[in-house]
Amino acid sequence: MHKTNFRYGVLVLIALFWVTPAVAKVLVYSGMTAGSAKSSSNTQFDATDSMYLFVGIQTDYYVTYEVGATRLHTKQATSANNQKNTLGLLTVSALGHLPISDSSLFARIGFSAYEYGDNNDKLQRVLLPIYGAGIDLGIIPRLTIRLEWQHYVDLKMNDVNFDVKTIQLGAFYYF
Repeated sequence: MHKTNFRYGVLVLIALFWVTPAVAKVLVYSGMTAGSAKSSSNTQFDATDSMYLFVGIQTDYYVTYEVGATRLHTKQATSANNQKNTLGLLTVSALGHLPISDSSLFARIGFSAYEYGDNNDKLQRVLLPIYGAGIDLGIIPRLTIRLEWQHYVDLKMNDVNFDVKTIQLGAFYYF
């Protein structure tokens, strides 16, 4: 995809954070999820697990916006040895919710960005789309458990493109 389109997409998602109706009650929440990850290509990455730390705002019961940091733990396959590596991504996304009592089903769409050093020791910046789906289960009024599937599309490392899919379980707290 074109980098310009990604930049505009990120700007639109960030602008949505600030364009909320004055009468809307805005709720802030923060949380963490962790789980397993699977890469579509094990030549560059063999993703094994993931962790996602996030902060979000809820403008109404149907829409939330999140900014988060994802850490993918990987095993880089080389001919000499297997090294443990991590890849950190910054994520901005919008979630659409379908309320079911104190819980909700949701769909996620957004963008992630990361940097890496290529084979020539040049710093490469990558911006990629993500999408996902999950369920938020309200346990007590301010604590919610989240089960989520995320798909990171077109990650790139040393001219190899691959996808990473994660399944994560965690919780978040409304302030």
